[in-house]
Amino acid sequence: MAEQHSSIWPTVIDWGKGKALNTRQRELLQSWLQSNGQLEGWLSVAKTSDSSLDEAFTERGALLQRVVRQLEKGVIALPLAGDWTNWIDPLWRLWIPLALRIDAEARALNQPFVQGILGAQGTGKSTLSRILQLLLGCLGQRAVVLSIDDLYLTYAERCELQKSDPRLVWRGPPGTHDVALGIEVLTKICQGETVVALPRFDKSLHQGRGDRTTPLTVHTPTIVLFEGWFVGALPLPNSQLNSQLNNDTFTFPPPIETLADQQFAKDCNRRLRSYLPLWALLHSLVILRPKDYRWSLQWRQAAEERMIAAGKTGLSAAEIRDFVLYFWKALHPELFITPLTQRTKPSGGKDNQINYKPSLVINICRNHQVGSLHLSLGGHFKRV
Repeated sequence: MAEQHSSIWPTVIDWGKGKALNTRQRELLQSWLQSNGQLEGWLSVAKTSDSSLDEAFTERGALLQRVVRQLEKGVIALPLAGDWTNWIDPLWRLWIPLALRIDAEARALNQPFVQGILGAQGTGKSTLSRILQLLLGCLGQRAVVLSIDDLYLTYAERCELQKSDPRLVWRGPPGTHDVALGIEVLTKICQGETVVALPRFDKSLHQGRGDRTTPLTVHTPTIVLFEGWFVGALPLPNSQLNSQLNNDTFTFPPPIETLADQQFAKDCNRRLRSYLPLWALLHSLVILRPKDYRWSLQWRQAAEERMIAAGKTGLSAAEIRDFVLYFWKALHPELFITPLTQRTKPSGGKDNQINYKPSLVINICRNHQVGSLHLSLGGHFKRV
């Protein structure tokens, strides 16, 4: 994708540094953005009907310049290696327009806005959240990041939980979080409380089993970026997991193979229902989807190898494999994430009271580059 658009990047970089566009350059960039609906797609979601494409184009450039000024002054820093120009493709094509869209939706709502970010291991959801937090700050928003990992039960509570269900040997699956705490925190923010304590979780405590740590006090947040590996995922109908769907035999995808694996998947699906009141507080959902969910295992192993090479303690390849497969057995990506990328209205059941809509699907390439983008437009996903 980066190679496909490489011819425009010198012009975009110069514009970001404050160099004015001449008429020809402006026409070329607008033409590129309008090709395949790249500008109209974002505009129809993020802007009011009387906003012109030219205004949206100028707005994107203005934010780029504002961000670059702060980056070059050292006021902000991208949570990525290298100069900002190395990241001009996702910055111009995804991060800036997404930040503008979230900002516009938050202002239209006229109350704190909760943006869900769903992504499997290694897809970059935490990095995306931090980047959006920086960009939204440049737009005058007070954005905070909350991870579903911050909602884990305490160490003592998880020890008791494991006694009642030894299968919950690792934190992560449905049932290992304090859903009530998440609802309480998001409700306080949405109600406009001026001071809110965001829970925080330290994974290094108790020999890596983790525990709650000192909350982060924030003041009057206007946007919450709520990220996690199954944020917004909806439970499947019991009939589907009980082997019958449309009179066809349902087959669990690997690695859900044994009867014990299938029962664990069913129990996780049942526990997922308790998260629906939390998902009901989302206003929108962004999904980071690798073209092949199995890449998560490779990415996780590569990350662990880098940690070990840097002299830090890490897991072995076999331990990482068991860890990732455990998550797939709990909530398999093909069962719980893929369906969300194929519809624009969640269908978790009429009693779920889910208000958010999957609004953007970001396809992630094997090299972690951003691939195609699909926005929810007019009842279907449109590539931009």
